Amino acid sequence: FCDTGNRLRHPVFSLPVIIAPEKKLRVLLPEDFHAADITTLPPGFTLISAATINGKKLLMAFRPDEIRLGNGRLINAMIAVTPQPLPQALLPHHLQSKEVRAPWKRKSCSGKKCPPSVNG
Repeated sequence: FCDTGNRLRHPVFSLPVIIAPEKKLRVLLPEDFHAADITTLPPGFTLISAATINGKKLLMAFRPDEIRLGNGRLINAMIAVTPQPLPQALLPHHLQSKEVRAPWKRKSCSGKKCPPSVNG
């Protein structure tokens, strides 16, 4: 899911940060990990400060060996784990392909002349 408000970057690596719900990542996380409790910060993870409309919070984040988007494109990013029950991960806007970012710009009339739009 593309999140136009997600502009998070890791302060040292300057990598974009994908925000993913703990529930969806459970099989990848250590058994004693709890996203709402920073005292369970595993080795290799880092803390990232995130500001939302609800205030500031610290998210535990890690850098996986590899991240592939649904279209197979390989990206270099961090993943921050949130305890919130999101339906899917929130990708920074610039990581999405142009087609996904602006679906209204896709031509729906392949091979034939498109009718004029409502706006002219």
